[in-house]
Amino acid sequence: MERFLDWWKREDRYITMVKAVLMAALPFLCCAVSCAVQGKTIGQVYLPNSEWNDELFYFKQVEGIVRFGYPQGYFGFNESHALRLSFAAWSPVLLFPWILWGLVFGWNLMSPIYCNLFLMTLCCFLFVWLVRPSWRQTGVLALLFCLYTPFVRYILSGMPEIICFTMVILFYGLALNYLRCEKKWKLVLLIVMSAVMTLMRPYMLLFLLLPLFFWIRKSGWKGALGSVLVLGTALGAYACIKHYLGAEYFAPLFFTDWVTAYFEQGLLGGLRYSVTRLHYMGRSFLQYTLEGFRSGMAAGAFFGGYLAVMAVLFFQSVRDFLKWRRRKKNGLSEKPDCDGGLAGRLIIEAHLACSYAAMLFALLMMYKLTEGSKHLLTFMAVGLFLVAMMETRFYRKAVFVGAVFAY
Repeated sequence: MERFLDWWKREDRYITMVKAVLMAALPFLCCAVSCAVQGKTIGQVYLPNSEWNDELFYFKQVEGIVRFGYPQGYFGFNESHALRLSFAAWSPVLLFPWILWGLVFGWNLMSPIYCNLFLMTLCCFLFVWLVRPSWRQTGVLALLFCLYTPFVRYILSGMPEIICFTMVILFYGLALNYLRCEKKWKLVLLIVMSAVMTLMRPYMLLFLLLPLFFWIRKSGWKGALGSVLVLGTALGAYACIKHYLGAEYFAPLFFTDWVTAYFEQGLLGGLRYSVTRLHYMGRSFLQYTLEGFRSGMAAGAFFGGYLAVMAVLFFQSVRDFLKWRRRKKNGLSEKPDCDGGLAGRLIIEAHLACSYAAMLFALLMMYKLTEGSKHLLTFMAVGLFLVAMMETRFYRKAVFVGAVFAY
């Protein structure tokens, strides 16, 4: 008990607590202001008036699980249904925070909104507590948070995007904390979090690669064998969930014709098909992006913001890598700071930048552009948190990202 009191009485704990509380108040403030502009309050948001019928699907699924243990009726498209029970096309793991909320507090039309608001508030508090940003970084983060309107849009909705936002933001906050003080329990928690995210949406497997890299770096071949086992288990579990608990969609969820082309047309034929598809989809992607800047079309606006954050992440990764090489060449050492020092920042920035590039490739090769565009929002959400943490002169990169979001 005395050790805990001594730990808590350190001056930086008080300051970090103040920053965390202020940041935690931001989601409620942004939502309240957004509603007030329309002459309403948060409690007057009415989900049945939504323009997205997905919200009805998610709401009724959770309602069925809370009341009966599984959804009642059919939630597949075109009267399709899963092999087991009556879930929709998406993984039911995606809804577990709402299910827990419904079991504890009950489930009504305001429940997903209050749960979203609670999750975002808790996320902001814990991220600041884990990362311990400076006052300037906290201010930059608050500004970028206000400018990124999908936070408020999805908090005040029955869509589960906020669940994805908060999971990934907390994941990177814990990763930065782990690099400052490498504890085994933190690494285990990172692996569990990213494995659960993989079961929610398969492209989140990209985030699982980060703690597995930490594990291999720390334990060598034992970590490598364990990583293979974790990857296989996560992919196998998702395959079972999709097979038994996922209903058929209108069209395949992922287009894999560019993969089968290698078996049907050989190596050269497969390469030709892949390059052709990449060229065609890339042109469409750029057209959507330009239209987003011209008219504000949603998919194009998402693409523009995504490219802006990705460019900043790659640019900063290259700069930090060159800086790290110069320090290593000159024999200079550094004390770990709030995120594990320069080497720690480089690992996090480079991983997220490469994840951006991999997701962009997957979008062009495996998704419909308009439907897949919303999946980029999760990457942008965590991207702005990391951009705010960058130690750059005058925070020009944060200003650039903020200007793009504001536009």
